[in-house]
Amino acid sequence: EVLAQQATKLKLEQTPEAQATFVQMQQNFLAGLLLEHFAQTNPPAEAQIKAQYDRFLQEVDGAKQYKLSVITVPDQALAQDLIVQLRDSDKPELFAQLAQAESIDNSAQNGGQLDWLLANQMLPAIGNVVVNLPAGRLSAVPIQTRGGWNVVRVDEIRDYTPPAMDEIEPQLRQAATQQALADYVQDLRQKASVVQ
Repeated sequence: EVLAQQATKLKLEQTPEAQATFVQMQQNFLAGLLLEHFAQTNPPAEAQIKAQYDRFLQEVDGAKQYKLSVITVPDQALAQDLIVQLRDSDKPELFAQLAQAESIDNSAQNGGQLDWLLANQMLPAIGNVVVNLPAGRLSAVPIQTRGGWNVVRVDEIRDYTPPAMDEIEPQLRQAATQQALADYVQDLRQKASVVQ
């Protein structure tokens, strides 16, 4: 409040930049109110939720899930050295030991093991490699991501079994709401004539 009073005393709100910011803030506030009102007054119908589920089923049809182990390190040379060590070793437990000792990824405490993932749930750089590896294989070269250099092993591959609709209904409802909001905004844009 003290800062706002001082800004008013200095008439900072009267500058053209401040006026433009006020207009933008008001537009954003009103737009947010409108979208919230629309979402509250137009909850998704069961048919819309079912349509989202059907779309989801189409997207995952024939999908595979991958059980991975990963070691993430800050530099490429170390990652390459780890690949050489793993390739030359006949000890299955070596990967977990190296992950615990070297990895900067949160999975290090689990020996580098990750939960089951679909390819589209992975970083694209990793997913693109994983889908071409058979179970038990290691990436031939380190894979660079924003988190560092990754040594990836595909431990297991299985067919993906999608959850039942009622198991993911909150996510489906949210997706249906987002789709309805996008359609509403698109409809408003097509009908609008904005004059500046």
